[in-house]
Amino acid sequence: MKIILILVIVLISTSPYAKTTQEKMSDAFNSFIKLQKYALNEKSFTDEQNHQVIYTELFNLSNIFKDIHNEGDLPTFNYSVNAQLISSHFNDTLGAFEMKQKYFARNRVKATTSLCISCHSQIKTSASLGVIKKIKNLESGLSNDLQKAELFFVVRDYKSAQTNYLSYMRKSIDDLKSMKKLGSSSYSRNIVKAFRRIVSINTRTFFKPEKALNALSKFDFSQLSTMDRNEVALTLKELAQWKEKKYPDEKVKMKDFLGELVTDSYTSQNKVHRLVASGYLKKKLLNSTDKSETAEILLYLSKIENSLSFNYFYSLSDAYLMSCMDNFSKFNIAKKCYEEYEKSIIHGYSGSSGTSIPKDIQKRLKVYKEKIFKR
Repeated sequence: MKIILILVIVLISTSPYAKTTQEKMSDAFNSFIKLQKYALNEKSFTDEQNHQVIYTELFNLSNIFKDIHNEGDLPTFNYSVNAQLISSHFNDTLGAFEMKQKYFARNRVKATTSLCISCHSQIKTSASLGVIKKIKNLESGLSNDLQKAELFFVVRDYKSAQTNYLSYMRKSIDDLKSMKKLGSSSYSRNIVKAFRRIVSINTRTFFKPEKALNALSKFDFSQLSTMDRNEVALTLKELAQWKEKKYPDEKVKMKDFLGELVTDSYTSQNKVHRLVASGYLKKKLLNSTDKSETAEILLYLSKIENSLSFNYFYSLSDAYLMSCMDNFSKFNIAKKCYEEYEKSIIHGYSGSSGTSIPKDIQKRLKVYKEKIFKR
């Protein structure tokens, strides 16, 4: 029976009808769309009557991305890093759902949108009209323009995404004013989220800081909390500065452009510089053919993504460091990648009671250390 199963798998994988990466991603998107109506409603997601349909779509997503990652369908480091991360993401989500940890699984499904955006924001072209039409068909079932904007961002319909982000901000700021409740947490948090997404589209995906500045400077942010108002004001100031700058060309040395962003001395400011630098590095990673340069880009990306992740994106920082160590262990820069990874792990598992790193993570650290330093 086992031999027959192996033969079937071989025949499928070598069949002229084997699916292309684009077809696999289309299947993944269909499963993602089917999950949305459950993910957006806690009662629907945890209802036992919906268990099988949710499980089926999570199983499909887990298998699709596992297949894409294992087959190396996305050979460039930009996308292979994301494929590895999202493969693990859905594998863990499926595991949590199987273990009846449905509230945790639902939160992971909701986080998928941010993970998709982290990858897709480096792609300037929109998805097919058919894919975008599926999003438009979902619109009536979504509760607000922020949810619509997030899905349009996922399919890279940036114009529709920005229109809906701006619409959400306009309505929410008006609601805040009518409530007369300064900095109401959920409103304030989502207004700032929409603000950041618009900044990201016009700095990381495209280099159009003046477009973000023109759209966002029209809003009255006085109803936000002091901390959020300070962030908005600083970002608008940085956008105004970047409006006068040019995008770095190939003649500009990478370290000269990145400056303090890739040292340990950078401050919490320069968010726009980091977003521009993130887009710049992802573009270089896509075109780089020099192994030493590629390893260096992965290290720099991890530093910049780490500084952006809490506010802007799903964190890919550790994934970039692991890719650096997995693929370039013989290069000296791999030692720096290990040191950054070890630092990140220790920080991530430290708390008021001390540092408690799980055994499987300790084992992973040991394997990487031996691989990189004992050669």
